[in-house]
Amino acid sequence: MPEFEDFKARLAASKQKHAEAAANGQAPAPAPAPPPGPPATWSGAKPRKRGLKVIKAEAPDIQKMPPHSVEAEQGVLSSIMRDGQRGKTEVLAHVRERINEHYFYVPAHRTIYEMLVTLASCNRPLDVISFTEHLRNKKLLDTVGGVAAVMDIHGYLDQLTNFVPTAANVDYYIGLMVEKFARREIIADATRLVRGAYGDDADEFADRVQRLSNRIAHIGSVASNGRFPVLADAAEFFRTEDPPLPQQVIRGILHRGSKMLLGGNSKGRKTWALLELALSVACGADWWGFHTRKGSVCYLNFELQEQFFRWRTKTVCQSRDLQLDPGMFFAWNLRGYARPMEQLVAELLGSLKQHHFSLIIIDPIYKTLPAFRGSENDSAMITQLLNEVESIAVETGAAVLFCSHFSKGDQSEKEAMDRVSGSGAWARDPDSLITMTAHEEAECYTVEGTLRNLSPIYPFVVKWDFPLFVRQDDLSPDRLRRPGPKGAKPEKLLEVLSEFQGMEPKEALKQMKDQHDINRRVVYNMKVALEDRGLLKTEEGLWWKVKPCTD
Repeated sequence: MPEFEDFKARLAASKQKHAEAAANGQAPAPAPAPPPGPPATWSGAKPRKRGLKVIKAEAPDIQKMPPHSVEAEQGVLSSIMRDGQRGKTEVLAHVRERINEHYFYVPAHRTIYEMLVTLASCNRPLDVISFTEHLRNKKLLDTVGGVAAVMDIHGYLDQLTNFVPTAANVDYYIGLMVEKFARREIIADATRLVRGAYGDDADEFADRVQRLSNRIAHIGSVASNGRFPVLADAAEFFRTEDPPLPQQVIRGILHRGSKMLLGGNSKGRKTWALLELALSVACGADWWGFHTRKGSVCYLNFELQEQFFRWRTKTVCQSRDLQLDPGMFFAWNLRGYARPMEQLVAELLGSLKQHHFSLIIIDPIYKTLPAFRGSENDSAMITQLLNEVESIAVETGAAVLFCSHFSKGDQSEKEAMDRVSGSGAWARDPDSLITMTAHEEAECYTVEGTLRNLSPIYPFVVKWDFPLFVRQDDLSPDRLRRPGPKGAKPEKLLEVLSEFQGMEPKEALKQMKDQHDINRRVVYNMKVALEDRGLLKTEEGLWWKVKPCTD
């Protein structure tokens, strides 16, 4: 560059001048400072003016304590032990779904958490006595908070148990721990990355860079309240421990964090079915032959008046001999307060997250459709509504259950997923779809399940026996009700009987099917109508046509 050549020439001239002065015996004057040369990466631009103040950035103190929150760890442990005082382990199960012992930075807290998990797995109470005895047996008393005697451990655990007044905010404490753990992992990865920069080959170094990038993306998502989760490399699935699967609320049918739709005919007593299911989960009782995991339930009631909801709840409990514990079943009577689902989520989600609900029921969901914006057939609108429902499941960790009605017409000729009225998104979106389709037998329904994450269940029949549905394993679920032909009148049965006086019911049913394509249920309805009019009677097991009186 010309500027660099000029710098070299001036420097050579200065050296020559001093050499001549030395040869003549003259004391050389102090050599002037050479003009500043271009830096090694100089691009040819003019150098910065001299005399400007240079601000030096202070290097961060990398010798600080790794990121952690003692208070958050104490909050998680205190929440678990608070729940344990009530003889429950729901909070511990919820914590285990989000974190493990490695998320605890304080060694004593890690030990306490591991012991709590061990006690729960042995079905032992999560109290100070059981905890202390277990630590004594394992010779681990000295590892908890530096204590060395039983009295010290009692005092520490009592203090820890009373650290928080309630377990309602455990998700907040977990969130802090997750963020701090992610920061510690980033520091560890960054340290390995710096060391690897000196010796790793290019491919290994690139892998370290990618892993660190993933960590940073993850902590960014946590800090931004979860806009998006981290991009997962499936190869890591085989090198890391699998997270536990969500707990099943209804064994073989529904997990926590999943969505379920109960579909049935209009006025098919779906609310009674939902209420019995909710109370079964709240009490840990079986429902229609399926085991449930006991957990707290919130029922968002948009349809029934509060008085009738109370009456139905007490009626079902008395019929099933269910005993409700405090804090296990909450009714949110919102009749008259229905809003579009997006608005409801914004207004109710905060309150729902404060409780560790296992199941949330929305009944009926059509009440949350946006007003004046299409209908249940609008696929885009229904998809958006179901996305809002899914946000409830994700944010609360609870299973969310709602119901919808069937379309009009003969349901026996349709697949279960095609019976729900409106957009196909209603049936495609939920993780579990349970349908109740009218059976040939009076007051009976065939129950079918379409499950995304669980093994198929065999269809079965339930019968309405106020105020409960009772399973009928002796009835064939294939015998769905088929509507009779339009205009089918009871007199058609009289026409068949006029040819064969004293006909056996079995033969009458066959003749009605062959001649008029009328099914069993419709024929029996005709028989009842004719008996009421005095035109048909049953004697000696036969159906007899009765001639009308002409007097």
